[in-house]
Amino acid sequence: MYVRKLTTELTKNHQGTTNETEGSGGMMYATGTDRCPVKSFVKYLKKHNNASNRLFLHPKNSFSEQDDMWFRNEPIGQNTIKVFMKNLSKSAKLSREYTNHCIRSTCITLLDYSGFQSRHIKTISGHRNEASLSSYCYDTSGKCYTQIFNIHCAIAKILIQLFKE
Repeated sequence: MYVRKLTTELTKNHQGTTNETEGSGGMMYATGTDRCPVKSFVKYLKKHNNASNRLFLHPKNSFSEQDDMWFRNEPIGQNTIKVFMKNLSKSAKLSREYTNHCIRSTCITLLDYSGFQSRHIKTISGHRNEASLSSYCYDTSGKCYTQIFNIHCAIAKILIQLFKE
């Protein structure tokens, strides 16, 4: 089982088509574990406020496991999303603050360094043109590769800690 992201909203990278090849890289696969991303997403949708057509909503001030709805009919603003990684970096007491773009850039660079083709990377990154990946893909030798590897390890530690909670 898996969850797949399809885009029908007009953005810079997606022009509102219902073409299923667009955004086909955004998939979560079921793992069968307690922290299964598909299971978590299904639970999120069950607790979602059905009065809203937005995916990301503000949580209620208080709720319990038994409540049918955990979220208010109030979308999370773009400023909250913009500072998500910065706030996560602070709460995890990392040595530096990471941005959403930093994580995206690191993922693209790691995929390129690992030998994935640009056409496959762009389906995950949301880029429409392979040429636009060139600013992320460069020679990752020596010190640069060490920094990328350290960022990757820090992200992995954060995710492991989040899944333990």
